[in-house]
Amino acid sequence: MPTQCVPALDGQVALPDRHLLAYEDVFATGRCELLMGDVIALADRDPALLPRLDRLVDGVCADLRAAAEETGRRVPLADCVPTQGDPTEPNIADPLCWLDFEFAGHNTAVGEAVNLLWYSMTLGGWFVPDCQPDVYGRTLHLALPPQTRPRIDVRYSWNTGPGRGAAITQALNGLRGEGGTAMEEIHDFLALRILGVIPAARLNGHASCSC
Repeated sequence: MPTQCVPALDGQVALPDRHLLAYEDVFATGRCELLMGDVIALADRDPALLPRLDRLVDGVCADLRAAAEETGRRVPLADCVPTQGDPTEPNIADPLCWLDFEFAGHNTAVGEAVNLLWYSMTLGGWFVPDCQPDVYGRTLHLALPPQTRPRIDVRYSWNTGPGRGAAITQALNGLRGEGGTAMEEIHDFLALRILGVIPAARLNGHASCSC
């Protein structure tokens, strides 16, 4: 990343098994004001903040593209860092400054971009504040209540044989019970079983799915 977009290195301490690096506190020095997650939350509430958010996101994308173009090369996946560099909204300050270098290194460029999108869409907007409120509270300055409420729609069709189709239909009718109220949420859980990405126990009343 461009050196002007990262905290200054204040010093380092050599330990027997590692080097400990100390970076500038960009908030204490007044260089930055908020984290990207805070700017997103404010823009959710006040459209006047959208230009500020646009500038920040444009800068993030420009840095990711520049890093890929300047240093990117094809290498075996085993040579990449097994965990991501974490380009997510709690680790990006405004004005643009990249934070948290614990897992920086040979990361997959597309993987980093996907992490940014997935966190912005789902984890930062819903899953972390709802299911990990302690993490949300300590990683953002404002930690405003999220405005995101996900709805997962799954559309698919199966060309089953007459016997298998009849068995599935009969099972669905039987599990629902008389009037369709005994297991009315079966479609929600079926969608989760198909997707297999979020444990049902972590969901709450704000989340809804349709299948």
